[in-house]
Amino acid sequence: ESVINLKICWQNRIDKPIFIGVDPLNALSGYLAKLFGWAKNLVVYTPDYTEKRFGNKLLNSVYHIIDKFCVQHADQVWCVSQRIVAVRQKQNVSRAKLFYVPNTPSMKLISRVRMSNYDKHILVAIGNVNKTVNYSLVIESLTALLKEFSDIKFLIVGQGYYMDNLKKQALDSNLDKQESKPMNTTNTLDQKWWFRLSKVLYIILYSFLLLIIPFV
Repeated sequence: ESVINLKICWQNRIDKPIFIGVDPLNALSGYLAKLFGWAKNLVVYTPDYTEKRFGNKLLNSVYHIIDKFCVQHADQVWCVSQRIVAVRQKQNVSRAKLFYVPNTPSMKLISRVRMSNYDKHILVAIGNVNKTVNYSLVIESLTALLKEFSDIKFLIVGQGYYMDNLKKQALDSNLDKQESKPMNTTNTLDQKWWFRLSKVLYIILYSFLLLIIPFV
């Protein structure tokens, strides 16, 4: 992906495009493109933020080092929530570079769907399954809501290390007897040892680039 990003920037180097990086590794490609003069500006877009991105401590530390480096060297940093804006300020990112860009549409600009056109008894959550979002509280609330709404369902679109805990909580609360069964959202590819090793080597390579960039 990084090679493709740099190739596209090189092919368009005359126009000097604006590079919008959606995650630290992606944004680092944009930093390199700008360093080589192939991009005019670098924007780091943060769709979500958690202190524990990876279970491996070394991998997690290196990831956040790259993340902090990118936002501090970006021309603009876009955040989907005020919580992330506060995190970036703690990382000494200039307030002038921070922009609150929510990932929900403005109801002033689009028409709303009629209430009769969608199921009002399905709760949907999208994102990483970790402790940042209090999914446990939602599951606790379902026990009470089921007494009034027997067909209510809770759908989680995503995956993460906390999924097994939520499944166990659902089983202990007898929610597994509902029509909506727990789904196994574990990424089987991520369980492969060679895939996990490749991610570690990928991060180490980028860390090496960060060390030599100031001297280029």
